[in-house]
Amino acid sequence: MVTTVLIALTLVIQVVVVTISILPFIPGPLLLWLVNIAFAFLNDFERLPPIFLIILTVLMLMGMTTGLWMPLLGMKAQGVSCWGTLGMLIGGLIGTFVVPIPVCGTLVGAILGALAFELVNAGSMEHAVSTGKAAFKTFILEMFADFTITLVMFGVFLVSLWVTG
Repeated sequence: MVTTVLIALTLVIQVVVVTISILPFIPGPLLLWLVNIAFAFLNDFERLPPIFLIILTVLMLMGMTTGLWMPLLGMKAQGVSCWGTLGMLIGGLIGTFVVPIPVCGTLVGAILGALAFELVNAGSMEHAVSTGKAAFKTFILEMFADFTITLVMFGVFLVSLWVTG
């Protein structure tokens, strides 16, 4: 009975985390990992064995670092300099706090930051606009990757319940 309640409560919390993880700067993989760690300890690792925790930890690390490796991969492939990537990161952070609308502020800040830094670096408006488009694509892909990793982590938890059930 206690295990069933614990599983049900954990599933509800995980569904909430998966739902809110689409918002930027909400660390979905980290939150889901913490919920899973708590569940494992409360259940004496019976329904979430160490091998599943290792898989969840690797996924969490991938999800928590998407902001570092996604811009480098995506924007570099589109000819954006390091300055444009740096502008995207700084602009996204500033936009998050200046514009109180969750996704819009971050997105607008990232695009404007990439535009400004690339315009100063290259001196070409055409190249700066191209960088802004790349920043937009990368931002969307980063959010999608983060959300996908969170969904995969939820799936790993469900598989663990099924295998140990």
